[in-house]
Amino acid sequence: MMSDMKVKIDDCYFYPDVLVDCSDLADDSVFTETPTIIVEVLSKSTRQIERVIKREKYLQIPTLQEYILIEQGIAEIEVVCRSQNWQSHFYYLGDHITLNSIGLSISVEDIYDRVKNEDVVTWLEKKALAEQNVSN
Repeated sequence: MMSDMKVKIDDCYFYPDVLVDCSDLADDSVFTETPTIIVEVLSKSTRQIERVIKREKYLQIPTLQEYILIEQGIAEIEVVCRSQNWQSHFYYLGDHITLNSIGLSISVEDIYDRVKNEDVVTWLEKKALAEQNVSN
């Protein structure tokens, strides 16, 4: 898993927030043309670029299996998978995401572990209250 590597698509280069490349890259590679997973963390200033411009380019990559968009301000994750014809699936706190291309299952809660936006704080409070009620 890398975060400082460029993705080359035609004559364009992009810096995704995180990428997974399952090919045999040289240790000194500065770019890849064969990512398996690309993750972008959305902000107000980048949301349109990530959802439209980069998405259009990324989905042209033959090796790409999953494109993941993670919201910062709310707890929402969009996953689009090649195996599902790039149909969007949205995940929220309490859900688990399975990335079949690398055999990983992870909870949305784990992804937002160190994020303290309003959604996360409210969800954690409700979860703690529910756990307290169960133990009483």
